[in-house]
Amino acid sequence: LNDNDYVEVIGNCGIKEADKERKVLMGTALAFTVFSLCITAFGALSLSTKPSLTMLSAWAVGWDEWEGQGAVAYVGLSRLVMEKCATVPHGSHFTEWSGCEAVGYWWSDVAEMCSGAGAGVELGHAVYGFPCHALAVCAEEAGKNQFGALVTAVTLIFALIGCLTRIRKRADTNFQKIIGTFPDLIGVFSLGTALVTFATTCSVSMDDDDSEGYMWGPGFKAYVFCWVAAFVRFSMHALMPVPNAGIIAAEVDDLLLTGKTSSIKPAHTKQGGPSAERKNSLQKMHINSEMH
Repeated sequence: LNDNDYVEVIGNCGIKEADKERKVLMGTALAFTVFSLCITAFGALSLSTKPSLTMLSAWAVGWDEWEGQGAVAYVGLSRLVMEKCATVPHGSHFTEWSGCEAVGYWWSDVAEMCSGAGAGVELGHAVYGFPCHALAVCAEEAGKNQFGALVTAVTLIFALIGCLTRIRKRADTNFQKIIGTFPDLIGVFSLGTALVTFATTCSVSMDDDDSEGYMWGPGFKAYVFCWVAAFVRFSMHALMPVPNAGIIAAEVDDLLLTGKTSSIKPAHTKQGGPSAERKNSLQKMHINSEMH
């Protein structure tokens, strides 16, 4: 598989200068991945069923106040936590409120509350001041992102292994470039789409005229950093060819303008030597020289 012609083409893609700066490029990708692993693990805490962890790693936070009282909604991926506060100075930020009591609800419980069957509901249209239609949108998006958030956190371990492998010339191969580049490319699009969808649906629904304020939660911001790290990692993998392959930077313009370049050589195999086609060519040259 590693010596397949199509795989060799992919392994050869990249810039020679990037190969020379292998440790810098992959070291950068490695650093982003390590930080991303820690930060994303924190963001995944929003999957927890404990109200305290949901509040700590919520994907969205909204707050509302009325008649000296207030409520804060923490949107987690598994649960919604409502914190009702008894002492709310007018014009203050929700972090300054006191006398607060937090209660966690499964998203299915929120649906029942919005039907008018639960405490804190105003005519079945709002939960502690937060419109039911907004909570319904957030509930739908939270459910969609549960599996993806878990998978993203777990697969970062494999991304870390890929960086540790490609940073060493002797370990880098055509196949390693493929499994380093394409999964990250897929992640950039899939995670990016999930984040944009959450921000443009749950965020917009919560941040309406009926609520005092809204902000992206720390869990959401953690996965935004994870997306940035995936983009950096993909860029480093794509720019760096396998050892002794790729094209020089000066010929990139020629390649874009004419579609041709003379400096591209066959990608190298796992053992670091030339490809099978290159070996055959060298052997024929050696035989001809002996005959003469």
